[in-house]
Amino acid sequence: MEPFSRCYLSLRVFKKVSTTLKTGCNVINANAVKRISCSDTDGGADPTVKGTVKITQGKTTTTYTDSCVSSSTVKEYYCVSGKLNSTNIACSAGFFCTDGACVLAPVPPTNTTNST
Repeated sequence: MEPFSRCYLSLRVFKKVSTTLKTGCNVINANAVKRISCSDTDGGADPTVKGTVKITQGKTTTTYTDSCVSSSTVKEYYCVSGKLNSTNIACSAGFFCTDGACVLAPVPPTNTTNST
C-alpha cells in the first residue's frame, strides 16, 4: 500500500457528492466534487441595500434575496469565506423595512398655512 501522503486530496474549497472516482490510490467519493461559489450583490451585510446572494455549485445556482421580516427588521443574506450566512438586522431609528432594505422613514410635511 502506498503512503497516505501520496494519496492526499485537498477538498478545502470543494464539497463532496455521492459518486465515485478512481484515483491512483483508492476509490474515493469525489467524482462530482463541485466548486461552490458565493456572491452577494450588496457586498455583505448591508441592511440599507436590498441584495441577492447567489450560491453556485456545479451547474446549480440558488438565490437568496434580502427580505423584510417585519416593518423594522430585515433578513440579510451575505457570504463569509465562501459560505451563505443570514441574520435578522433591526433597522436604525428613523428607518423602516420595505422591499428587503431599511430605508429612511418619510418626514411628514409641516403645516405651512398662513393665517392673516
